[in-house]
Amino acid sequence: MRRAAVTRRRGRRRLRVLVAVLVVVAVGMSALVAAHSPLLSARHVEITGARHTSASEVLAVTGLWRRPPLLDVNTTTLQRRIDALPWVRSARVWLGWPDAVHVALSERVPAAVVAGTGAEQGRWALVDGRGRVLGYVSSILSMPWALPVLVVPSPPGKPGASLPAGDGPALAVVRAVAGQLPLAVRSVTATAEGELTLELTGNVRANFGTTQLLLVKVAALRSVLVGAPPSRPEVIDVSVPDEPSVAAAPS
Repeated sequence: MRRAAVTRRRGRRRLRVLVAVLVVVAVGMSALVAAHSPLLSARHVEITGARHTSASEVLAVTGLWRRPPLLDVNTTTLQRRIDALPWVRSARVWLGWPDAVHVALSERVPAAVVAGTGAEQGRWALVDGRGRVLGYVSSILSMPWALPVLVVPSPPGKPGASLPAGDGPALAVVRAVAGQLPLAVRSVTATAEGELTLELTGNVRANFGTTQLLLVKVAALRSVLVGAPPSRPEVIDVSVPDEPSVAAAPS
C-alpha cells in the first residue's frame, strides 16, 4: 500500500506539472495571437518633417501600407530604407503602442541645378551640396530658390543617385562660396581637366583654376569684390590667389 501511495503522489505531481506547462503554453499562444492581431498592427503612420517626400513614398519603401503587426516592425531596417529616398538626409522611426508608427524626416537642401540629358533632356536636376540628385524640375525660372547652374563634365543620374566624381570640383566651389560672396553665383563651369569658372551677377566672371587653395581663392575673390565693386563687366582671375588680377570682360 505504501508503494501504491507513493506512485499516486508521483502521478499527481506529474499531472500538476503537465497542467502548469499547458497553461504557460496556452498563455504564450494567446499572447502571440494577440500581438499579431489587427488591434496591435501599424494602423496609424505619422510622418513629420516631409516637404518634398510624399507619404506614399514612405509607405511604399517601408511596407507600412500593409499594416504589419508592430511586433514585426524593425525600426532600424525602416530607417535605412527611408534614408535611401532622394530628398531624405536622415530618418528616425519609433513605435507608438498599440497601433502607431512614427517617422521623423530631415530633408536635404538643394544647392545647385544641372542640365538633364537623355530621357531628362530639357529638364534640370536639383542637387545638394554633396552631389545627391534630389529630383528634376521642368524650369529653373519657376523655382523658389536662386540656385547656380553647374556646367560639368558628367551628366546627372536618377533621383537618389550621386553626381559622378568628375563633377566634384564644381560642387566643392558651390560649397566654398555659399554665403561668402557679395554677388550671387549664376553658374559654375568645370572642364574635364578641373579648371573652374564662376559667372556672377553683373556680368562678372571669376577664373579659379583648380580647387587647389580653394578657400584662399574664395577669400581673394571676396576681397576684390568688396574692395572695388565692379561697375562694368569684368574678369577676375584668382587662380594665383596672392596676385589676383582684374580685367575688362571682352565685348
